Amino acid sequence: MDYDLKFLRYTNPVVAGSRAELVMSLSPPSVGTELVSEAIDVHAGFQGSYSWGDLPYTEHIERVKFHETPLPEVGGIEVSAGLDVPFKTLIEFDCEHFSYYAYVTPEGGRLTPEAQVIISEPVDVRAPETVTREELNALLTQLRWLVENSALSKKVKQGLAAAVEVQIETLDKLDDPINRRVLRESLDSFSKELESGRARRYHDAKLWARQMRFIVSRLQKLQATRILEKVPIDKAFRFYAGIGSYTGVDAESLVDFLEKLATIDIRALEFHLPRKDFENWIIAVLGDAELAGRLARIREKGLPGEDLRRTVLNILNERYAELQRISSET
Repeated sequence: MDYDLKFLRYTNPVVAGSRAELVMSLSPPSVGTELVSEAIDVHAGFQGSYSWGDLPYTEHIERVKFHETPLPEVGGIEVSAGLDVPFKTLIEFDCEHFSYYAYVTPEGGRLTPEAQVIISEPVDVRAPETVTREELNALLTQLRWLVENSALSKKVKQGLAAAVEVQIETLDKLDDPINRRVLRESLDSFSKELESGRARRYHDAKLWARQMRFIVSRLQKLQATRILEKVPIDKAFRFYAGIGSYTGVDAESLVDFLEKLATIDIRALEFHLPRKDFENWIIAVLGDAELAGRLARIREKGLPGEDLRRTVLNILNERYAELQRISSET
């Protein structure tokens, strides 16, 4: 028997890497026909639609055995399903739109050309507000797959795939602030290679470069968020006015550091800055090489007293505003 399957509601927009919920109705094709109690599988999935056809993105499919589902007195039933929307949808820039799909088969049956497949309206896929290592790994893995399955020559393909593999391996050490900088520099270098290297003559290289720029932007967001986080007390910056002269003041985050510098004894600034103490803490603990570089340029000017404080505070406020903007971008 054929069945009438319809979408009732579904998650839209959906965030990549999150779970989407679908609710469908299943009923006989004609009024007055009773639903039989044989086992039926209801399948649901997520796909991208391209000019050349539709491509399913998930292998995660919910199956509902009809004889195990309570039947109402009249007509059909509601069927619910949950789908994990993959991160890789974020870098499919040549996709016209994403949508949900669903179909019915006999228990254990497979999709056939004769089976009715229902497709939802376009679904808006958005980037998560926060970035995780899992997301970056998924995006880079997807890019590597695209490179490996491209029409590039074997030599160029292997070189590019190996370059992506290096980025994936570096992700395993992302908790180390130094490695965050290394990964960012490596990704930037790879982007330039795609745009100007041997791969440039190939059609797909322009798309890969766009995808890589997106990945870099997500990494920047992750880095900005981590730089702004509060650090453990044992890694806080301790202000001294001189050797053995602890001020009793600590800073546990960048904003805390900024606020403390505004009121700390000026002798603490004049003590720490020439010793590169600020720069070393900002790189080793916060992982912000950019801010450390800006402070290094101030250190080289040898400014005195309150002129030094005002200049340092201006640099810190400017960088703090930049990091807040980057961390809030989606």
